[in-house]
Amino acid sequence: YFHVEDQISELAGAGGVPLRTKSDFLKLHQARLRGNHPLLRIYAGTRDFIKMAKLYHETIQNAWAAIPLFWFNQMDGRGALTLIESIKQHLQAIRWHAKKNIPVEINDPHQWSLRDAPDAIAVADMYLCGIIAKKLGVKYFIAQYMFNTPPSSSFDMDLAKMLAKNELLQTLTDDSFHVIKQVRTGITSLPLNLHKAKGHLAAATLIQLAIKPDIIHVVTHSEASHAAQPEDVIESCSIVNQVVNKMYSSKINIIDGNMEQRKEELIQQARWIINLIPRLAQNSFELKNPFTNYNVLNRLVKYGIFDAPHLKNNKFGQGKIKTKIIDGACYSWDETLFKKQDEIERIKDIIAKHSNKFTSELEYNEKSLSGKVMNR
Repeated sequence: YFHVEDQISELAGAGGVPLRTKSDFLKLHQARLRGNHPLLRIYAGTRDFIKMAKLYHETIQNAWAAIPLFWFNQMDGRGALTLIESIKQHLQAIRWHAKKNIPVEINDPHQWSLRDAPDAIAVADMYLCGIIAKKLGVKYFIAQYMFNTPPSSSFDMDLAKMLAKNELLQTLTDDSFHVIKQVRTGITSLPLNLHKAKGHLAAATLIQLAIKPDIIHVVTHSEASHAAQPEDVIESCSIVNQVVNKMYSSKINIIDGNMEQRKEELIQQARWIINLIPRLAQNSFELKNPFTNYNVLNRLVKYGIFDAPHLKNNKFGQGKIKTKIIDGACYSWDETLFKKQDEIERIKDIIAKHSNKFTSELEYNEKSLSGKVMNR
C-alpha cells in the first residue's frame, strides 16, 4: 500500500479486492453503515504494520487485528521482511493494538498445519500465541481455529487438536485476558466438485460447533473452484446458518474417549515445548522475557523445534521434519525406525545433537534465580 513501486499490476486482486487509496477504505466504511451494520476487519499486511493499523483505525475502524507471528515474510515468500525482522515487527504491532484496546488475532498456528507440521506444533504455537498476546497487554484474544488442516486429517482427530488448543488457552484467561473462539473450515480441504464442497462445508461446520465458537469464519464452498461471487458467499452463509440453527437446538455430544486421549497427548507435548522456550535464551536480558523476545522466538524455527516438511531447502527453517497421517492425526515420522515419533522425542534428539545451542536445565535455573535476585 505504501510502496507503489513494488506493486505488480498483473496480480491486482489476486488476494481479494485491491485497496489502493484511503478513499477506497472510506467507501467500504460508508457501505457498511446500512443493513445490520457489520463490523469490518482486515489482515495486518506484510510490512509497515503500525502505519497500516493507523489507516485501518481511521477508516474502517478495524474490529480486530489479524497479525501473524512467524509467517507472511521471506520464509513463505509472502512478504519482504526476513523471519527475525518480521517477528520483531509483529510483536510491536501486537503491542500497539493492545495499547489501543483493539482485539488481536494471531493467525499463525494453522500456517504450520497448512505445511504438514505435526499436530503438536500447531497446538504449541496456539498456546504460545496466547501467552504472547497476554504478556503484550491484549485484553481480547481472537483464537482462530482452522479445522481440516492438513486436509487428510480425520474429523475426530482434528477436533481433538482444537480441543487441546482451546484447553491450553483457557488456562490463560482471567479478568484481564479473554479468549474469543473463531472457527473456520480448512481452505485446502474443500473438494473441487461444488456439490461435494457444499456437503463438506456443512459437515465441517457441525464438527466446529463442538467447541462452542463465538465467531464462524465462513470459507466459501467455491474455494477450490473459483473466486467467490456474491451469490457464493450468500449460499455458503445460508448453509452454515442452517447447520448452526439445527445443531444448537439439539443436545448432541460428539466428543468421545479417543478424542479425549489424543487431546491429552497433545496438551502434554505442547506444554513441554513451551516450557523449553526459556532455555533458548542466551543472556539475562533475553531470559527476562523469553516469550516476547524476537531473538528467542526466531531460534524456535532456526533450530527446528517448530518445523514443517514444506520448509525443506528454506534458508530460515530446517525443513528436516517428516510427517505422516496415522489414524487421522498428523505425527512426526522417523524414517530410520519406520515409526511415528512424538515431539518430545524428536526435540530431545535435536537438543542432544546441538546441546551448545540450549541452556542446560541447571544453567537455566541458575540464570533464572540470579535474575530474580537482581530484580529484587
